[in-house]
Amino acid sequence: SPTLKSPRTHSSPEGLQRDPQYLIGQGGSELHNSSKFRLPPWLSEELGCPFLKEWLTSLDPAPLCHGILWIREAAANSFIPKYCLQFADRFAAFARPADAAHGMKPRTEVQITQVRFLECFAKGFILHFRGGNPLAANCE
Repeated sequence: SPTLKSPRTHSSPEGLQRDPQYLIGQGGSELHNSSKFRLPPWLSEELGCPFLKEWLTSLDPAPLCHGILWIREAAANSFIPKYCLQFADRFAAFARPADAAHGMKPRTEVQITQVRFLECFAKGFILHFRGGNPLAANCE
């Protein structure tokens, strides 16, 4: 099972493409629940929905990895669970899995070519990119 090493920085988009597992952390796309970060029951149900699985298998190109990340939102001043997908050319974050499967626009989308560098830590990462505030994520 892949593990997240800490700290690690990729300074190029090519480094991100070679190492996709940093997005989800330990165990690929498994969900991690701790006392601080607990998924709401409805979100767990959406992740297990057959429609989501069917949609994922229909994607071409397929995502390198996908799952829930806790994304820091400045407006809420806290980490909010988002359904995230890492493709070879972009990172996308949706409010919920159903939004992605129904073709809604991602809340956050970063083209890999816009990434300046990535800071990885034991339980998350910070994605620095051109034209936006850094994106902080917790993989717990």
